[in-house]
Amino acid sequence: MTIVVPGAAHSGLPWAADEVQQLRALLPFAERLTPVTRRQLGRLLDDGDAQIVHFSGHGSVGANADLTALELEGGESITAMAFAASRLGSTRQPLLFLNACTVGRGGRVLGRAGGFAGNCIEAGWSGVVAPYWPVLDASNREGPNPNGTNLAQGHEHVGLWSSQERTIARKPDRPCV
Repeated sequence: MTIVVPGAAHSGLPWAADEVQQLRALLPFAERLTPVTRRQLGRLLDDGDAQIVHFSGHGSVGANADLTALELEGGESITAMAFAASRLGSTRQPLLFLNACTVGRGGRVLGRAGGFAGNCIEAGWSGVVAPYWPVLDASNREGPNPNGTNLAQGHEHVGLWSSQERTIARKPDRPCV
């Protein structure tokens, strides 16, 4: 697993540093990519061997789904298109987990599925987990589920977990900003 968290201390996302610690406690073998620049992330996509890539940071929606981007350090960003031709996807078939606002949105681009999901699946990635909506720290800080459970705490498979998440998300008292 490779953890990608751009400048947590200066990003305006103070919980991102906690997220890194929680991931490392759960998966001690996880490596952290530093610095989180376009060049370093490009190296991971070209030469890496991660089975899971976990990004936590800011996302931005592009003019079309392929231009949706992850914000990196030093004012840099990387678009969904950069994942389309990645060697990592075709050789390791990793899972991409994106904890960044609205980067899960896709759309048709030139007659094909665009965005992170469309590009990654086409490039051989096993799957993409990413939010369609803005991420709200208050409801997501304790893990994917506000009642404190997550995949590592007893759920047998992603289908059960995602079904429970949809039920929780439909509750009228669940804020989404």
